[in-house]
Order: sequence, then C-alpha cells, then structure tokens
Amino acid sequence: MSDFARIDEVMLWVQDLARSIAFYEQTLSIPVADRNPNYTRLVLAGTGIALRPSRSKRPIHAQTGPELVFRVADIHATHKRLADAGVPFDKPPFRPQPDRDVWLAFFHDPDGNRLQLVQG
Repeated sequence: MSDFARIDEVMLWVQDLARSIAFYEQTLSIPVADRNPNYTRLVLAGTGIALRPSRSKRPIHAQTGPELVFRVADIHATHKRLADAGVPFDKPPFRPQPDRDVWLAFFHDPDGNRLQLVQG
C-alpha cells in the first residue's frame, strides 16, 4: 500500500502569469481557487494546476516535460470550442488505435507546455 493518496497538484512554470491565467481560466474554463502575485492555483475535479512565474528567460518547456491530460465527454465538441477560441492543435482529434474507441487531440498552452484531450 502506498503512502501517497493522490496527486494534489501539478506545477507549471510560466513566462507571463496573467496570460497563462487567462488561458486556463477563460479558454479552458478551469476555475481559479487561489491567487497571489507569485502563485495561482486552479482546481479541476479536485486536482490543482499551480501556475508560478519563472524568473528564467530560457524556454520553460522541454520535450520531456510534463503533459497535462484532460478527459472530456465529447472530444470533437471540445476541440471545436477551443479551436474557435484560437487554440492551435497539432492536428484534429484522432484514434491512435483503430480497434479501440479512444480519441486524442494535442495542443499547447501559451508557454509551450503540451496538453492533451482524451475521450474513451
């Protein structure tokens, strides 16, 4: 048995905190639970997404960085809503395995962190 109960939050370092808050809160509709000049916590189904401003001028993300995966009920409707709001996707929703009813769609936040929608 693990001592760990659940993942409480995922922390993302961002270049522009206001821009990232707008993206997660307004574009993705994830509510802000706590906010101060150095930290903003959004909460989705009990798990926090913490946004913290980076002091580094180097790129925030890397190929091996974290990827947030959001389960959605209707990937095509969510993809359309986000694309209509100006969110660029790598490609439209697709099924990676034709014999399984699982759909994926990949996009990025304003700092280049990779995000994923999944249905199925």
